[in-house]
Amino acid sequence: MRKRYFRTLMTALVMTGLLAGCGNTGNTVQDKSVSEPAEPAETAETEESSSDSNGSSDENSSESADESTVTTDNGEKYLIKYATVRSSDHGVEQLVQEYFDRLTEESGGRLEFECYWDGSMGSAREIAESCYAGTIDAFWGGSGDLTVYAPVAEILTNPPFVYKDEEHAARVLDAVWDDVDAMIESTGFKPLYHSYQGTRQLISKNPVETLEDMVGLKKRTLNTEYFLGLFRTLGADPAALDVSELYTALQTGVVEAGGGDLAMIYTKGWHEVVKNLTMYNAICVQGIPVMNLEKFNSLPEDLQQLMLDVGKDMVIRGNEEVGKSEEEYLQKLESEGVNVIYPTEEAMEQFREAVADYAAEYSKSLGDDVYAVYEKMIAVE
Repeated sequence: MRKRYFRTLMTALVMTGLLAGCGNTGNTVQDKSVSEPAEPAETAETEESSSDSNGSSDENSSESADESTVTTDNGEKYLIKYATVRSSDHGVEQLVQEYFDRLTEESGGRLEFECYWDGSMGSAREIAESCYAGTIDAFWGGSGDLTVYAPVAEILTNPPFVYKDEEHAARVLDAVWDDVDAMIESTGFKPLYHSYQGTRQLISKNPVETLEDMVGLKKRTLNTEYFLGLFRTLGADPAALDVSELYTALQTGVVEAGGGDLAMIYTKGWHEVVKNLTMYNAICVQGIPVMNLEKFNSLPEDLQQLMLDVGKDMVIRGNEEVGKSEEEYLQKLESEGVNVIYPTEEAMEQFREAVADYAAEYSKSLGDDVYAVYEKMIAVE
């Protein structure tokens, strides 16, 4: 009863926000500026979720579907509302917009999209809850939001030292996608495609070339059981800090190292404080755009298939565009005097071996079905 009351209350609050934001016409809502756009790997929310993680809200989803289906002289049009914590000019969101633009064009205008940027619909966790309730139709799923409902997403989006590069990651995810699709659908969401978000590297005060150099390293990480445990396994002394605190923490010596993709490292200015960049490819981060399952199923079958088919193209586009961006940021970091370290293959094997048991045990803790997916993942060459 309390869960139903909370879900109804959340729906009413979010719908109020949607009605205020939907006054703009066209495929996207006008940008709302914020001081700092969220980064791809930093959208995890660590507070407890108040939502039930099984099934979906029949009443709320049907209300959303009714409002977003319009009959015109040209036939039915279907409006899909997408929300994100990132800004519209973020690389990931530019690719999302490209996906929506293609769907609008190739559907002959039958699919239309409204995008709510910059966390205007709440935190990453709140957006996921709203999509679960059916008041928002789609969001970009990752650690801390989609994983609350579908634990398998944690091992897909952030597996340590599993993906060798973005192309290998795409092969791995393609190999397990049927299983993953069924598991995520069972929670009330429809995964549309998977997409590369960049690879986590290490920026540190002192050079880190081997696993031995990680011992006792004061490293900032996300405040989640998964990431804290991961870096303890590598021998580090992890500190849970908000990403906005890392620059000062490095500057004052509270921590000696941080991590992120190359774009984050450069744009946050961490390289101005510490000058050693270890390209150890800890996590080749993936994202999974998802829709409310009932909303997806309410679309005509040809539009459902179109969304999935265009999604396959976006896997390739993500690898191309994010990979290109990483090369550009690496050049910028090198030009500003950063010492770029490439661990030897022997050192990389030490990193992989160090976390293998941890990753396996963690995936087991998420369920036998998740562990079965993880075993398939690590078997892909």
